[in-house]
Amino acid sequence: MLKHQFAIPLLSILIILTSSCLVAGQVRRQGVCPDMRGLSNVESEWLNYQGRWFMQARYENDGDNRCQKSDYTLGPNSEHIVRDYEISNADNSINERIGILTFLQDGQFQIQYDGIDPINFKVLSVVYNRYLITYSCKNLPEGQYDEDVWIHTRANNPSQEVITAYMDALDLKGISKPDLKYNCHQDCAGYVSPTLHSKRQRKC
Repeated sequence: MLKHQFAIPLLSILIILTSSCLVAGQVRRQGVCPDMRGLSNVESEWLNYQGRWFMQARYENDGDNRCQKSDYTLGPNSEHIVRDYEISNADNSINERIGILTFLQDGQFQIQYDGIDPINFKVLSVVYNRYLITYSCKNLPEGQYDEDVWIHTRANNPSQEVITAYMDALDLKGISKPDLKYNCHQDCAGYVSPTLHSKRQRKC
C-alpha cells in the first residue's frame, strides 16, 4: 500500500492503475498460474477505458487506506497516464502517485512503478460505463504462485445491478470471491462519483 506522497516531476514517475492497490496484497497458492486470458481489444478501446475508476475490492487489502481511485488520461507525449489517489485511515493524509501504462500482447498491459520491477496485468472483464476486473499472477519457486484481482467501478458506490454483474463475471472466470477484501468509499474528501450511484452504502 502507499505510504508516501510523491512530489516528483511527471516524466520521472512511472506507475499505474490503483497504485495503492498494486504492490501488495497477493494471495499465495499452491501450483502454477491458471490460464487466465485477457481481453485482446483493450488497447483499441482506450478512449472508453479513460476516465475515473473506483477500486471496490481486491485480494488481501489490509484496510490501511480508503477512497482508492484511479484517473486514466492521455499525457502530453501520448503516454497513457494514470493518477492514483487514496486516503490513509491512520492520519487522513492523502497519498497520490502517477504512472504510465504500456500495452502488451495477448490482452495484457504493463505497469512500471517508481523503483520496482514492472508488473504485467490482464483485463479479464469490462463494461466501460460500469465495472473493470483486472488480474495478475506470478509463478514462484517450489510450486507456488501469487495471484491478485482488482475490481473497479465507475461509481464509487455502485448499484446492486453493477455489483451483481461483476460478481457474475468473477464466477465465469473462476475467480475466488472469498479472498476479496473491500475498499471503503466513505469520508472521501476531494472527489465525487461521476455517475449515478445507489443510496445504499457498504459499511466500512
